Amino acid sequence: MYKDFDNINQEKLIKLIEQKINDRRILKFIRKWLKAGFMEVGNKKIR
Repeated sequence: MYKDFDNINQEKLIKLIEQKINDRRILKFIRKWLKAGFMEVGNKKIR
């Protein structure tokens, strides 16, 4: 499932989200979350 999101253009996604959300703090959080990587622990991937 996670690999499906590897190909999403994050700038376009942010532009779509900005149309619905006006709170800059939330948008900043979403940008940081999108840029965060994954950490593998055993067979599980943790964001």
